[in-house]
Amino acid sequence: MKTTFINIRMAVLRSLAGSFALLVLLAFVLPQAAQAATAANTVIRNTVTVNFKDTAGTSMTAVTDTVDITVELVYATATLSAPGDGTTDPNTAEVYNYTITSNANGPDTYALSAAVTTDGTNTTGSTAATSVASVTLGATTVAAAVSSSTTITVPSDGTSDSSINGIEDEDTVVIGGAEYHVDSITDNATGTSTIVLLTAVTASAGDGIFERKTFTTTVTPGTIAAGATADQTIYVTTTADGGGTPASATDETITTVYIAKITVDKKVNDAKTTSCNGSWMDTQTSVKFKKDDYVCYRVTVTNSGSSAVNTVVITDPQPPYTTYEAGTARLAASGTGNSYGGTTLTDSNAADDGYDYNITTGNTVTYSVSTLAAGASVELFYIFKVN
Repeated sequence: MKTTFINIRMAVLRSLAGSFALLVLLAFVLPQAAQAATAANTVIRNTVTVNFKDTAGTSMTAVTDTVDITVELVYATATLSAPGDGTTDPNTAEVYNYTITSNANGPDTYALSAAVTTDGTNTTGSTAATSVASVTLGATTVAAAVSSSTTITVPSDGTSDSSINGIEDEDTVVIGGAEYHVDSITDNATGTSTIVLLTAVTASAGDGIFERKTFTTTVTPGTIAAGATADQTIYVTTTADGGGTPASATDETITTVYIAKITVDKKVNDAKTTSCNGSWMDTQTSVKFKKDDYVCYRVTVTNSGSSAVNTVVITDPQPPYTTYEAGTARLAASGTGNSYGGTTLTDSNAADDGYDYNITTGNTVTYSVSTLAAGASVELFYIFKVN
């Protein structure tokens, strides 16, 4: 009887030793074939089998035991795109378009925020905001190598629904650095699932499949001081903060706000006649006029800034000891240094051409330019007679 027990024990031990040797072999071989990160929520099932015979040499029913483990989410910093810096006008928002791409091995939610880090030197109250407060990005891995195919086999995520680790129909994903669009998915609760792309892909087992989404950051300039003469720059940092402890993804944009810059230059003509065909001179020079001489003025208004200016109004009160010469107003709409001439303006009705004398304001030349584009100029001529 003792010999029989020993024989049975030895048979079982030999069987266990063989199974253990197989497990040791698997432990060393399997990891070599799966060096890349495994998708989160993947169920790894390990089953041990013990085969044995009784003392009569009869094969007995094998006994097994199974252990399932689930791969956990490994958090990772997302990839945030870096749009170029922008320019805008006062009171006009600048919108930056972003992409955000997962680098994790499964679904994670990323909080989005934008903040003004440095406002313009003469600007207060600028704001920045993202179009959404957060995005959730899915991710998984390629389970079996694929070559020029639209169908990819991936690990199942433990549930059968319309999402494989957060990846759904019509999502955008990145594989091997290239962008693809999901046509459909088949999501099984166990084993493997499939993702079908609109275009073919070649990928190795273990390659990541990372979801990509888009959002915007809107920068709205604040109040710019009336005396500002330099363009304003607004620095904004956009942040995407996922779960766990990885660093946040950040990007800085610089928004340049163009400042309205108007220059005015006034000249007087020394011809002293209504022809105004003499030289144009600064009014502070020693040009002398006598009674009944005509004083021809040229006013040049130039927008020297980088953005348009609105509601430009030129006003010039009648100089003392002079009389306005009716019908002499002219407009040259572009360039500087023009001779007297151009479009004839009416004195008595500002509604037709923006110009009037003694209508909007008594004894005053008034001309409304409305909008003056960046780099544009207007030249206004009018004549007074010395009393």
